[in-house]
Amino acid sequence: MTSSFPSTALSAMVSAVSHEPEGPLADAAAHLDPRVRAEIDHARVDLYCGRDAEAVANIRAAREHLRENAGVRQAQALADLDEAAWFARLGRTAPAELALERALLHAGLMPSPG
Repeated sequence: MTSSFPSTALSAMVSAVSHEPEGPLADAAAHLDPRVRAEIDHARVDLYCGRDAEAVANIRAAREHLRENAGVRQAQALADLDEAAWFARLGRTAPAELALERALLHAGLMPSPG
């Protein structure tokens, strides 16, 4: 008997980060390379699946694409991506995931909580 937990959890994780930003965040996000969001999403899936090296590669790719568009607003998102890569290299999935969420927030790709 197979379990649907991995695919269900994966679907929940992807939908949790697929919110569209509103207001000024939407304006900032509209100018970002769409690969940034896709690579962060892929990194999150890689972390979930225990593929730390692949997660680091996707985080680095997202960082490079974000850096190409970087303004003052993206400086914190770049730092968050560096932190996520550091934790992923150490195999520390939970802090890496939190750093990726902060990167999405600071890049204007996720609405702020509350």
